[in-house]
Amino acid sequence: MHKNLTGLVLAGGHGSRMGGVDKGLVLYNNHPLITYAINAVAPYTDKIIISANRSIERYKDFGYEVHKDTISGGLGPLAGIHTGLTNCETEYLISVPCDTPFLSQNFIESLVNFVDENDCKGVIPFTKAKDGKKLFHPTIMLVKTRLRKSLADYLNNGGRKIKIWTDAESFCEFFFDDDSCFENFNTLDQLKKKK
Repeated sequence: MHKNLTGLVLAGGHGSRMGGVDKGLVLYNNHPLITYAINAVAPYTDKIIISANRSIERYKDFGYEVHKDTISGGLGPLAGIHTGLTNCETEYLISVPCDTPFLSQNFIESLVNFVDENDCKGVIPFTKAKDGKKLFHPTIMLVKTRLRKSLADYLNNGGRKIKIWTDAESFCEFFFDDDSCFENFNTLDQLKKKK
């Protein structure tokens, strides 16, 4: 357990590519998708926040705090991350999306260790494409809670793209060689094919 770490599960999206369903509650192998995200971070912290904008009572049934976006307007995952930072009482927050069920504990441990060993305000992971190009997975990030004001300012000034904000804050980049870890489900067809 890391006393200075809070986990954030992002479940506040519209699920538009899944026909408007609440993605975190969609079943994969008989378990709601959100349970995989919770299980990925639970070994490292008992402080977990769920960012959700609907189905609030159902999400509370998982036993953790549930918070709606503190900056309204459907501003995407950064709004959920801001909500996590606003409600975080530890030095660091790690965010994971609810639709990425293959995140390994090995990956989470590596990310936490990377921040411990490097002086980072935040870190985002990347994998590499066959051509060597970096592929970032920015909704998964480990960030210092003191950046909440910076993120609020970015959102309130019209910013939406995660990578622009993380670059402006000089986030570290963490290479992880298992790209299957970051596979996510955007449609119900993808989910059915994977079963």
